[in-house]
Amino acid sequence: MVNIVSLSLATIAAMAPIAMAANCQSQLYYCGYNLLKHGDYLDQILEALDDNHVAISGNSIKESYFFCTGGANGEIEYLRTCEACADGGENNSDTC
Repeated sequence: MVNIVSLSLATIAAMAPIAMAANCQSQLYYCGYNLLKHGDYLDQILEALDDNHVAISGNSIKESYFFCTGGANGEIEYLRTCEACADGGENNSDTC
């Protein structure tokens, strides 16, 4: 009985969709709001802003400009906070 239950749970788990956050595309520039849409970047954004002594606010999170250095976790580097960060479209850098 236990083996049947274990097998059933394993089958269900294997069939469940796996939601994975996508990494930023290496060597592209991103507005904060696009990083948030692209993947799970809030913690990296907050860390980058804090490391650069930028006050944390909705605006600084969304309108800051980052460079995707890549790597296994899609690492980002804070560049500056824009007056108006603009979406560059898929496979293109955003602009500040």
